[in-house]
Amino acid sequence: MQGTSGVSHAKTLTTFLLAMMTLGLIVGIPVAADLAEDGPIGITIICFGFLAAFIPSWLVCSELATMYPHDGGVYLWVKEAFGRRAGFQAIWMQWTDQIVFLTASLSIAAASFTFLFDAEDTLADNRIYLGVVILVVIWAATFSNMFGLRGAGRLATAGVIMATIVPALVVIVMGLDFLISGGKLQLNVEGGAAFVPDSSTFDLIVPGYTAFLALEVTAVFVRRLRSPSKQYPHALLIAGITSFVLLVGVALVIMSALPTDAISSEAGIMSTITALSEQTRLGFLIPLTAVSITLGWIGLASNIFIGPATGLLATARYGHLPEFLTRENSKGAPVPLLVTQGIIASAVTLVFLSFSNTQVAFEYVVTLATMIYAIMYILMYSAAIKLRRTRPDLERPFWALGRNNLWITLLCIWAIVMAFVIIANGFIPNSEVTDQPGQYLIAIAVGFILLAVLPLLVDRSRKGPPPLSELAHVQVDVQEGESFLDETSTFPAVKPGVPPQATGPGDAADPDPDDKGSTSATRGQ
Repeated sequence: MQGTSGVSHAKTLTTFLLAMMTLGLIVGIPVAADLAEDGPIGITIICFGFLAAFIPSWLVCSELATMYPHDGGVYLWVKEAFGRRAGFQAIWMQWTDQIVFLTASLSIAAASFTFLFDAEDTLADNRIYLGVVILVVIWAATFSNMFGLRGAGRLATAGVIMATIVPALVVIVMGLDFLISGGKLQLNVEGGAAFVPDSSTFDLIVPGYTAFLALEVTAVFVRRLRSPSKQYPHALLIAGITSFVLLVGVALVIMSALPTDAISSEAGIMSTITALSEQTRLGFLIPLTAVSITLGWIGLASNIFIGPATGLLATARYGHLPEFLTRENSKGAPVPLLVTQGIIASAVTLVFLSFSNTQVAFEYVVTLATMIYAIMYILMYSAAIKLRRTRPDLERPFWALGRNNLWITLLCIWAIVMAFVIIANGFIPNSEVTDQPGQYLIAIAVGFILLAVLPLLVDRSRKGPPPLSELAHVQVDVQEGESFLDETSTFPAVKPGVPPQATGPGDAADPDPDDKGSTSATRGQ
């Protein structure tokens, strides 16, 4: 749409597309199988995750994204609260988690494909096979993102449907067939006592909590919505509720139809679907589901790649990364950044496959990524607390828990405490995965420290831009419907790494918030 100002606003996403892109980031059907192994308490843990993880994240992300309806997402929020280096740290942690977790998750997609030709016992742990499939999906997802955000959103939607919704529906349909055919229910609720947690269920808290994280990733696309203040909170809510319903439905079916010793998620949800097929008349759905999951993961990988990449593009334009990474093709896709990201993901894949035991590798990689991700959430929730105090003047179309700062502060403190719990839990070796807890602990500690320090070494910025409120709005024409970043209100027309000058009446650029002794008129003073 070409406005009167001559600025092309690329409103390419609908509420449904953004909801599907978000759903593809947060929902993990194999988690339902993991939690179903522990019986009805798994349902309690899913409910806990929804209330304790999704609700705080939804409220805080909705407030921050609609308060700053610009490109940048968590980088922008943390930068406005604590300065550019903290912002870069946050977006780097988010990017690291998504890339590392994607690599590990693609091993499940590769294992799922083996069910198509009954080769799960021979190929599911074959490192050459896993490597080839993972690399093919990584580069297919990388090149698919070079055709613009509109196509990326549609591909992500197809991926969510094929890799998440279809297998979930297959499980539920098999469960209904199991009941109709008179199958013996395995579920024993013990008068409701089975839903009550005890000390033995502590290990389930972390997977239940992390099942609803990553809502903030799609905040980088908030400018692609026609009405961000309404559409963004609605899209996140749709994604969260859909994820909750799918997880509960799948977990209930699994624990109702299968004995505990028959439940497995080693090859993703396909292991469980195969076990369910033996209790139903729907075994013909196994190859169809295997194909659906494998093809769907190309879309999911594309979705996981583009969100963090768009966030990093924002930091590159602010000078944190080399200038060549800001270049875009005619579709507005950051090709150098996407290719660099693909190379890094490929390298992570090779490291992942260097483990002699892929299950140990999966546990290590996912644990490490989750711990790093927790640091980002500590920064994000801390930023929400500070911005309520220092920027009460900013318009907030969405107020998390109302205008009383006490409630959002308590909510954020709860979320920060849970983030520390996730980090601490990562240092506890899983005895079911490794029989060398000492070596595992050292590997986790070294990996955690390296990934936590790495953004400080990578960050090329020396003098960053002032907060958004100090910048003149620079209007830049962009190709309608395809630009990954909206340059009309976020990024000043300056070279990366060179601090812009504010052009308001009598205003000079705000001193860098990271410089010692600096003060800022925009920090509520």
